Amino acid sequence: MPDTGLFYVFSVDYVADARGCIDQVTSIVFRCNQCHHVSRADAELKRMTGGTLLTCGKCGSHQAVSNARLVDSEHLAATGQSAAAADQR
Repeated sequence: MPDTGLFYVFSVDYVADARGCIDQVTSIVFRCNQCHHVSRADAELKRMTGGTLLTCGKCGSHQAVSNARLVDSEHLAATGQSAAAADQR
């Protein structure tokens, strides 16, 4: 999973659009690279067109990240599977 600079993303669950691209992130687990706190966000996710705002649950660091960057494999984007599920194969 990608390192966004401020966060390291462990897993992403999402809904894919008709082209197989991420339409909407439904949940995400990530570690803050500043305070090392691991956060999980789902219902409280802040979304923007083409991206998701990640916010550390401990120190409040935040970063807008392109949805396309959240999945590092075209196969995952094409299937709409979570990265965690693909890692278990």
